[in-house]
Amino acid sequence: MAENRPKNFNPEPPKRDSFKLFRWGKTSANSNPSTRLLPYFMYVAIFGIIYIANTHYAERNIRKINRLKGEVDEFRLDYTTLKSEYMLAGKRTEVAKKAARLGISESNKPAYKIAPRRSILFGQVKPATQEKSKPW
Repeated sequence: MAENRPKNFNPEPPKRDSFKLFRWGKTSANSNPSTRLLPYFMYVAIFGIIYIANTHYAERNIRKINRLKGEVDEFRLDYTTLKSEYMLAGKRTEVAKKAARLGISESNKPAYKIAPRRSILFGQVKPATQEKSKPW
């Protein structure tokens, strides 16, 4: 026997394919073109704000980099000045001048190497005698 149902009765609800970011419904609120395009305008506005913020951030970084470059140049000048002063102060004549103020004078004898006797190196201790080694 036949069942009493309306003609347009659909036992299963319609399936949605996937979630859509912007749904185009046929309600009275979406019938106006300005309200239909509002989500797209908001999308563009958000990206515009992000673009402007990124530009400000980049300009601030450029100003900071330029300021730091100036500081680096200043430190480089200080470094070269101090380096030249230390190199001058380390010269033999400058050291001799400073040592003369303290009463220390430069030796006139050439430098020579002090070599231990061979017997001392191998554990055979002999009485100490004064041996002069050859100057180098």
